[in-house]
Amino acid sequence: MSSSPIHAAFTTPPATPRHGVYNFSAGPSHMPIEVIDQIREELLDLGETGIGLIEHSHRGPAYMDASAEAEAVIRRLTGVGDEHAVIFMPGGATVNFAFLALNFLSEGGTGVYLDTSVWAQKAIEEAKPVGNVHVGFNGRGGDGFSCPDPTKAGTDIDAPSDAAYLFYCANNTGEGTWFTEPPRSDLPLIGDLTSDIFSRPWPFADHAMTIAAGQKNLGAAGCSVIVAKLPHQAKCAPRPNVRTA
Repeated sequence: MSSSPIHAAFTTPPATPRHGVYNFSAGPSHMPIEVIDQIREELLDLGETGIGLIEHSHRGPAYMDASAEAEAVIRRLTGVGDEHAVIFMPGGATVNFAFLALNFLSEGGTGVYLDTSVWAQKAIEEAKPVGNVHVGFNGRGGDGFSCPDPTKAGTDIDAPSDAAYLFYCANNTGEGTWFTEPPRSDLPLIGDLTSDIFSRPWPFADHAMTIAAGQKNLGAAGCSVIVAKLPHQAKCAPRPNVRTA
């Protein structure tokens, strides 16, 4: 990958955090003060309606406008069109790993998983009670982890003939595994982008589905964003050369 100029935000020393408290957690961190101020304001008064966001009906126009605005932001950042749905879900990554298997493996077929991190392993464990799981790449070696080699164009990944999808975790904050590009596959591609979503360009439109849970790049805990290709267009754009058994 070619080098790029360092963004000014990374060359300017960070301001002292609110209350002088630093947070070095691997997940949550300080949000911009402008975001905190807007949240605080809208908890009291959403759009000058006189009541706060969490007091509005989820069917009311003020909340629906806020939801539509959030969806528009997701669409702008992912670059997906009407062929994809944007879904706001409660819960974190683990519950979405289970939902994935329940929706696609409960009636047969096999989920192909690339085991490159603790989070990929969690996805595998959530899928096993539901249906067939095939580890198409084992990145566990000694004390370290690895990802498929992008120069091999998917030939180091294998999948059975009845595979329903290929799952991967794009970035793992525990072991430090990081995909420089999505894995190559003719299968519907499903990516967990929780810890690096919107931090770099990514071909969302080539995916059948992407998952991003809160309290990492997406924001506060409690909500996940799913970007899913609609059923009649569920087959993702091919990134070929995965071996099939």
